[in-house]
Amino acid sequence: IAVAAERSLSLLHDIEDAVNQQTAESHRLVAVLSEVAGGSRETLESAASVEDAAAALDALAGSLEDEARRFRMTSAAGKPALATAFES
Repeated sequence: IAVAAERSLSLLHDIEDAVNQQTAESHRLVAVLSEVAGGSRETLESAASVEDAAAALDALAGSLEDEARRFRMTSAAGKPALATAFES
């Protein structure tokens, strides 16, 4: 009985050690997941900034196309292009 009790006690210590190791690993996992969540938020904010910049560039490109179209029209009409550019 003493040998069995000693063996049971040894197994209980092994289980306690395993639980402690599992708890430590769980805490490390929570820390890593918190870092990943922070990185994900930063990535989302960066993506929103890129989207805003792309929209601004698209608007500027449209404005540039309009200016080029007006330039071509005034050139085709025989007016000096630089003179009409300063009229608007």
